[in-house]
Amino acid sequence: MDKLTVKELQALIEQKEQEKKKSKFSKKVVTAVILLNIIFTAAVFYTFLRTGSEPMTLIGAWFGFTTVEL
Repeated sequence: MDKLTVKELQALIEQKEQEKKKSKFSKKVVTAVILLNIIFTAAVFYTFLRTGSEPMTLIGAWFGFTTVEL
């Protein structure tokens, strides 16, 4: 096996740390989108109970947007 220089080893460590940061950010985005979808669904249910009609265009646009984000 080849021996790594100190600079190469540091570069590998930095690369691994950046991959972990990206992974954490991605998990936060997915969690946020799921929570926002739950809140949106509750708000639509509430609106439907109060008015008797559902905002179909808004629902389609919202879930289309969040699907693209995921």
